[in-house]
Amino acid sequence: MGLIPLLGKKHVKDILLALDEHGTMNYGTLKKITKCPDGSLTRRLDELEEAGLVKSYEEESRYRLPQRMCEITELGRKALILYELDEKVCSLKKGQTLTCQIITGDNSIT
Repeated sequence: MGLIPLLGKKHVKDILLALDEHGTMNYGTLKKITKCPDGSLTRRLDELEEAGLVKSYEEESRYRLPQRMCEITELGRKALILYELDEKVCSLKKGQTLTCQIITGDNSIT
């Protein structure tokens, strides 16, 4: 699946924003913050991890079952820029234009 279709799926923006704002968190906390149902959250996290936007790992505990811990990746943070761009494009009034500069890692501008 391409990045743009994935970013358009329900709950993806909420998941990325929560992880960006709060940092690494366990599945239960992420579920509570995003209000995303269990099945949907698991599917979205798997899709986001496959795309490289999120990474997760199991955290062992002596007193309870392992927990799935999730965190946003650098690519995930860059993907959040697309949501900002979408908001700016949608807020343009008739006749207005939007100019963007993309500065790459080697400091070139496209």
